[in-house]
Amino acid sequence: MCSHYESVKYPEALKSYFKVDAIPDVIKDELWSCYMGAFIRNSENATYRELLLGSFGLIPHWSNDTKIARSTYNARLEIA
Repeated sequence: MCSHYESVKYPEALKSYFKVDAIPDVIKDELWSCYMGAFIRNSENATYRELLLGSFGLIPHWSNDTKIARSTYNARLEIA
């Protein structure tokens, strides 16, 4: 998993390509683990797309601390 990605810099591009309307002003240009970023998904009934803010990074279900994502970005699968 990458530890960094660049977000779309122009809200107009999100509107025209993904057909999303409500674009928050807090979208950052560059995201690292634990940063809040914009994610686009289909709605539950798949009639439209929605833009949501979420945490970028791998957070195990058993973790109570979201800062663990800083140390799991280079996680590997171990097969015994």
